Amino acid sequence: MVTALTAMFWSGVNLLIVGAVLFYVGLVTVVYLTGGLGHALSFNWRDPARAAQNLLIWVGVKAMSLIVRVAKPAYEMFTDTSAELGELLLGQRSAKVEAAVWSRIRR
Repeated sequence: MVTALTAMFWSGVNLLIVGAVLFYVGLVTVVYLTGGLGHALSFNWRDPARAAQNLLIWVGVKAMSLIVRVAKPAYEMFTDTSAELGELLLGQRSAKVEAAVWSRIRR
């Protein structure tokens, strides 16, 4: 009985943590998309909770900016590699198959 209650408690805690992380990621994404890197870090020492919230959002926006800057060239490299690999594999097929594929691509 106690183990079942303990398992339910920790499942609830895990669900709460996952929900908080998803909320934070959503909030940072919305701020990044609406304000971009222009999101200013502002502190009001009379409201420390709001200052901590602004700091967390600012850190998240900076992290998302870094992720986007790193992921964009990697994505472009992978798409170019995929296209080259597709052309290489297509070139190994018969001329009839190659013509059929290129006719679908050029539509």
